[in-house]
Amino acid sequence: MQKEVLRFSSGNMVGQEWSWSFIVEQHANGAYSLSAKQEMIDPVDKVDEIHLETVDGLRRGADLYHELCQMLEGIGEQLSEFDIDKIAETLLPFDTELSDQFRRGEVLLLRREQRRRRKESQGRALIVEPFQRKIEEYCAKLDGHLTRGVAGIHRPSERTRIRAFLEEYVQSNQRLPSGFHKWNLGNGFLSGEHDFGDLGDT
Repeated sequence: MQKEVLRFSSGNMVGQEWSWSFIVEQHANGAYSLSAKQEMIDPVDKVDEIHLETVDGLRRGADLYHELCQMLEGIGEQLSEFDIDKIAETLLPFDTELSDQFRRGEVLLLRREQRRRRKESQGRALIVEPFQRKIEEYCAKLDGHLTRGVAGIHRPSERTRIRAFLEEYVQSNQRLPSGFHKWNLGNGFLSGEHDFGDLGDT
């Protein structure tokens, strides 16, 4: 079974007009695919249809929502709340749960991302934990006061910056650093150089 879930027309300043059609198809294995094509409206010359790459293997409404948003973003469009409700209604004959998940797609994707980040954070914490005592002992000796940078903007203290570098270093290398290191935490204000001595050898 397949259904057109979204169709709209657009055009440009030279008078060309076209329509986009987005199709959801259910396959024998229960998975869904999403395809899209562009057709010119009353073209002066014969123009081939433009097809976006079909996305296969979709099983959840939130994934369908995500892929449709991605397709639309690629052609400079986006879903409206009206579109979402209308598409959810169109999906009902496929599966009520698919329809409900599509309607709540943005919320479900946000929750999924939050779970991913929590899991990632927990994974980082497990890597850092065996080194945490040494990191804290080392950083306790460093200056904990904020410093003033360019245009009076306050920078995190040396202690905060070095602790962040050490935790990042441990996550990547599963050991503490020794000797001289240049570091950059992704911001011009959060970069520098530091000699860690024999920290990683003790």
